[in-house]
Amino acid sequence: MLACLTGNVGVEGGWAGAYNGFTRKFPLGMADLPEDLKFESASVPMSSGWIDAIDDHTSLTKETGLKGVDKLDYPVKMIWNIASDFMMTSGPDLNRVRAILEDEGKVECIICSDVFMTPTAQWSDIVLPACTCFERWNIGGTWNNGDYFILSQKIAEPLGEARSEYDWLAECADRMGVKDAFTGGKTEEEWVRFMVEETQKEFPDDDLPDFDTMVKEGVAYFRKEEPRVAFKEQIEDPKNNPFETDSGKIELFSKTLYEMKNPDIPATPHYVPVAEGPGAELAAAYPLQLIGWKTKARDNSSYFTHPWLAQTQETVLWINPLDAEARDIADGDIVKVANDRGALKIAAKVTSRIVPGCVAAPTGTWYNPDADGVDQNGCLNVLTSSARTSWTQGNTQHTNLVEVAKL
Repeated sequence: MLACLTGNVGVEGGWAGAYNGFTRKFPLGMADLPEDLKFESASVPMSSGWIDAIDDHTSLTKETGLKGVDKLDYPVKMIWNIASDFMMTSGPDLNRVRAILEDEGKVECIICSDVFMTPTAQWSDIVLPACTCFERWNIGGTWNNGDYFILSQKIAEPLGEARSEYDWLAECADRMGVKDAFTGGKTEEEWVRFMVEETQKEFPDDDLPDFDTMVKEGVAYFRKEEPRVAFKEQIEDPKNNPFETDSGKIELFSKTLYEMKNPDIPATPHYVPVAEGPGAELAAAYPLQLIGWKTKARDNSSYFTHPWLAQTQETVLWINPLDAEARDIADGDIVKVANDRGALKIAAKVTSRIVPGCVAAPTGTWYNPDADGVDQNGCLNVLTSSARTSWTQGNTQHTNLVEVAKL
């Protein structure tokens, strides 16, 4: 079985924080595959489902987040990792991931296409140098919020042996005898032109620019004729626009959840303690709650090695003076942060700007373990949990207990 990880996923658990947004319109994407090229595919939870599919494919069911198929008949043996450092930096429980990937009886081939030699690329068998956004054509919408899309233009030829993914995937399709079906007879630039033109047709009242105008302006804006109103259709015409519930209304009590009898997801909303919170038994050994934040020094984990960006943000662990004093930690001391999943080394910043009982550090640092497995870059994901939320199988990387000790 083949697994594919795509996208620049670098969040340390943002979806677990109930992030959401509303965008009314998106630019159109590439057309669907022809019917004769479609094949059965499965999807698993991004946070840790992919590593479970490698380690024990029988553990993936509909109840644990498997979609598209009823069961996985085979374990994952090959990974295509395109434009992502999730596998070995931004994903949870990296020491577990490393142990599974290094087991040659499991995954037999990992192919990575990226611009930088990330930790994910370093753990891959084949590394394909990719293009930057200045060396290929593309089109992109915004992430949930924002009524516009942008044009990424090719202004320089790729350096060295770098190639766009579309380019080498089209060549692979050619060698398999399906190039015309894969490309639709279009080049990368022609596909982008097609998407701009089709988006114009889809939204004729928005006065969107054509492709040639976008080449000059770089951005297209959807019109905002009126304010956004959540559930507008249900409010104005509830009979013809019911909610997707048994009653068609907003329900404060869920019969579906009640019948599941799962204490983690009660039928009526109320507080449910997390597995690694301050009241957990584990807090006796690891009493500090670990928090990670996004930083101006990089884009998720991208550009971690850029020297100028590194100057904008220190990689330090914030710790309250009360917690620091109890551990004989002074500002600037090198400390070890650990739990049962792993450990990292980092400098301490003693500050009252963080409450007692919590420690925090910036996310997105590249995984860099020493011979003993202790991360040297302050990569928080040696400490984060790969456990998933009940039913929705969401990310729980934000809820982790640790202990800190002076080195």
